[in-house]
Amino acid sequence: IVVVGILITFQGSEWIGRASQRAEAREILSMIEDELRSNLDEIIKCKHALEYELDGMDFFTRYMYNIYEAPRDSVDLYLGVLGTWREFYYNSDALEVLKSSQSSVKVLDKGLQRGIFGCYQNTASHLKSANSYWEQKSEIIGEYYFVSDRKEIEVMHRHGDFYPFVSGYLKNVSTGNLILNTSGNIGDFPEMFEKLIETHRDVIGSMSRYKKKK
Repeated sequence: IVVVGILITFQGSEWIGRASQRAEAREILSMIEDELRSNLDEIIKCKHALEYELDGMDFFTRYMYNIYEAPRDSVDLYLGVLGTWREFYYNSDALEVLKSSQSSVKVLDKGLQRGIFGCYQNTASHLKSANSYWEQKSEIIGEYYFVSDRKEIEVMHRHGDFYPFVSGYLKNVSTGNLILNTSGNIGDFPEMFEKLIETHRDVIGSMSRYKKKK
């Protein structure tokens, strides 16, 4: 009777331990799901920014040597690509919590873990590549503004006449090459980010289903 009692107590403690591990894992999964959703929003914004960048640079490439013939509404639409750069961020706090929880790592599905880690790794890599492009662009733009004709910029601000400014931008060797090389530098980025978006949505869906089963 004593032996049976010890076995029951041991099994009960083991069950409680596993239940506690599963509860902790579900809580961490919820944190990761929220974080991946937040990162997904940033990834989508980055993809849209890249598409706008490529469309704008393609437009100015077509009118590189005849900008005064370009439609005014299109010049206004894509003017933003000439003088701006972006930077995007992602969070990985919840991932660090998962890494530090050995019990959660033990009970979580291994395939799901690979999907989660893959999302964070690819997000870091993709955003680093995009931010690297914009960082290089900012340096080129900064140099151009430093040596550009201030009168052209004053005309642009005073009268809203962007053509002289755009013409000078396109004729400048550094900024002109920036426009011509954009497609080669980041042309495949939107497709790359689209795949990352699909992966995030798949993993988030898998996490939701996993939590319901457990």
